[in-house]
Amino acid sequence: MRRRRAWGRVVVALVALAFAAAVPTPAASGSIGRADGGGPPEIIGGDLAPPGSFGYQVALLARDTPDAGDAFFCGGALISPDTVLTAAHCVSASISPFSRPDQIDVLAGTLDLGSGGRRVHVRRIRVHPAFATGAPRHDVAVLQLWATLPDPLTVPATAADGGLAAPGTYGAVAGWGSTSNTGRYPAHLRWASLRIRYDRVCEERMPQAFDATTMLCVGGPVAGLGSCWGDSGGPLVVESEGRTVQVGIVSFGATDSCADGNPEAFTRVSRAAGFVTPYLDPDTPPDPPDGLTGRPRPRRVDLAWTAPSFDGGAAVKGYELRWDTVPPAVDGPTVVRLGRLARSYAVTGLLPGQRYRFEVRAFNVVGDGAARTVDRTAG
Repeated sequence: MRRRRAWGRVVVALVALAFAAAVPTPAASGSIGRADGGGPPEIIGGDLAPPGSFGYQVALLARDTPDAGDAFFCGGALISPDTVLTAAHCVSASISPFSRPDQIDVLAGTLDLGSGGRRVHVRRIRVHPAFATGAPRHDVAVLQLWATLPDPLTVPATAADGGLAAPGTYGAVAGWGSTSNTGRYPAHLRWASLRIRYDRVCEERMPQAFDATTMLCVGGPVAGLGSCWGDSGGPLVVESEGRTVQVGIVSFGATDSCADGNPEAFTRVSRAAGFVTPYLDPDTPPDPPDGLTGRPRPRRVDLAWTAPSFDGGAAVKGYELRWDTVPPAVDGPTVVRLGRLARSYAVTGLLPGQRYRFEVRAFNVVGDGAARTVDRTAG
């Protein structure tokens, strides 16, 4: 089993095939897949992405490498002006050397890694909590950016869009990954149309790794067509009712060779909707802080917590603490506001043996989030 990425020098592109088949030009939106499964059977090769296409496609770059061609290591897709959808194995600390926001930039708005586009810093990385590296189920991650980027965007598939990835459907996939098994990497984005297969095809070829509930079986049996090293994280899209819907994410292949006629496993985006959808709405307060604990000491309680799992789409600006006796005192709770880096606070001057209720909530520019609560008795 190979992951569709190149370690070290990362560059992406779909395996460009030497087949001379006629390949239709994608629309300006970049999507040539059809949700009715009617993709033309003569699409058997990859080609250069034409001007104006695949505007949602982004490249993930190593921040400390100025040249984008040398810095590139994975692909992704814009799903909101400041949010990128990619593969978890591209940015997970368990497998990737690029797992911190300060290590990664996103390049958008260009088909050519050598020129144009806008390079933006990553603010936050969120890997699906159920991602496992052995058999990469839930191979999906969200990158939140420090700046907003213009349309076009893809629409991540939801549970209601599950039928858009039915077997026989053709989807468009693009990337800057290797164009051969010898590791040739193009500067210009390449694209191809791949057919979604029945799950049993991948279950037979990858019985230990393929999970039909979280993955799509894509590509094959035609040799010379498919994704390769460096294409990881790139989107598989179809068009439906005027929308460019992302149904898959490039994940891994059945063998160590590229485009050898074997199918490939793509992340099934509709099954990850519960994880992805909250990041599409920037106008919400943060989730409650995680891991709130309270350690009683003589006449005090030491509180500790971690940042919310979701910041509401806008950076956490700080934390608010409230505490009161149980039952509540007549004069109401004590309130303290702390900065965004705060992760602990010692509440002192408490009455020995008195039970207290402590609340901690995060806030952003939208407002205060829900509180995490813990009750403790002062020592």
